[in-house]
Amino acid sequence: MVFYSCDPSYYLVGPSNRLCLENGAWSNAIPTCLRLCPEMVSPANGYMVGGFLANNTLTFNCKPGYWLRENHQLLCDPNTGSWRGWNGTIVTENPQCKNIDECSRGANTCNINAQCTDTVGSYTCRCNPDFEGDGRSCSMTQAHYQDSQGWTLIARFSNKDTKNWMRDDASWWYTLTTPQGDVNNPGVNQDMISAAFWVMNGNNIKITRSDDPHHTTLLQTTSNCFSTQTFRSMISSYGMFTRKTAWASNQCLGKCHVSYGGNYQSTHGFSQSQCISNIQSSNYIGFWCDWSNGDGAVMMIGGGGKDCARADHGIAITEADAASFVDGSECDFGDGAGSKCASSYSLNLWIK
Repeated sequence: MVFYSCDPSYYLVGPSNRLCLENGAWSNAIPTCLRLCPEMVSPANGYMVGGFLANNTLTFNCKPGYWLRENHQLLCDPNTGSWRGWNGTIVTENPQCKNIDECSRGANTCNINAQCTDTVGSYTCRCNPDFEGDGRSCSMTQAHYQDSQGWTLIARFSNKDTKNWMRDDASWWYTLTTPQGDVNNPGVNQDMISAAFWVMNGNNIKITRSDDPHHTTLLQTTSNCFSTQTFRSMISSYGMFTRKTAWASNQCLGKCHVSYGGNYQSTHGFSQSQCISNIQSSNYIGFWCDWSNGDGAVMMIGGGGKDCARADHGIAITEADAASFVDGSECDFGDGAGSKCASSYSLNLWIK
C-alpha cells in the first residue's frame, strides 16, 4: 500500500492511498494535488459562498444596512495560490461588511422635516421641533395651509395694508416668530406670515395670486433651489440687512432658475420676466438684488439691470439709491417702487 499527501498550500483530490492487488494492478486512480488558496471566513454581518481550490470563486454578500466597499467576488489563482479581485489585484485581507450611513448618503426614507440618525445597520427618523409623526411622516403642529399637491403656504405680500414686508427692522424676514394674518386662506388680500416660513423645510417655492381660487402657479423654482431648508434659513443666509444697511451693489446675492405659468405676464411684479440684462436674465428669481444707480428687491423676478427696468420689480421692492429697507418709496410687491403699488390682489408664497 502506498500513501499520498500534498505539499503545504495544496489539496489532495482523490484517494489518499492505493493498494497493490494480486493481479499486479493498483486500486483506485492516482490522486492529484490542487493549489489551495488561503482560507477566508464569512464577514460579520454578511455571508460567503464558494470554495478555496484553484479556479474556485468566493462570493461575499452583506446583510441589509451594510456594504462591501470592493472585492465582493474573489478568484483562486491556480498558478500562485492567491486570491484575486475583479481587477486582477491580489487580495490578502478578508472582505468586511461596513455599516452604511444612510443619513449622509441620502439613502433613507426620513421626512424632509425630520432628523435622520445613523445606527449600526440601520437608521432612525425623528420629526423636527414643531412637527409630529413617526419621522417618516411629519405634520406641523401649528396652524398652516397645504394644497392638494403638497405645497405649504408660508407668506403673503399685499399692498392693501401696512407695508409689513418693508419694515425698517426687516423683522418679518428675519426675527418674527409669531404668525401674522390669516394663515389658512390663500384668498385673502392681506399680509401674512405663517410659522411654516421658519419651520417648514423645502426645496422649491412657487408664487400664486390671492384672486385666483385655483392657485395657478405663476412662478416655480426648479432643481432643488433651497437644498432642504426653511425659507427664512435661505433668505437670511446671505446676511442681516436691516434699516439703512444696503444688501447688494449692482448684483443679486443669489438666484434660482424658474418656470412661469398662468397669467404671470399680467401680474404686477412680473414685468421683466422675459427680459435679459447685466444683473440677471429672464428665467430666474434673484434674492437681495440692487441696481448700481438705485433701487432693488428682496426677490427680483426675471431680468434686472440697465436694460430691464433696473431692479425694483418682484417682491419687497425699494426705490432706495442703495437698496435697503429705509426709504419712502417701496411696495410689498410690484413693478417700480416709485409708482403706485398695486392693491387689488396679493401674492402668495408657497414651499415644498
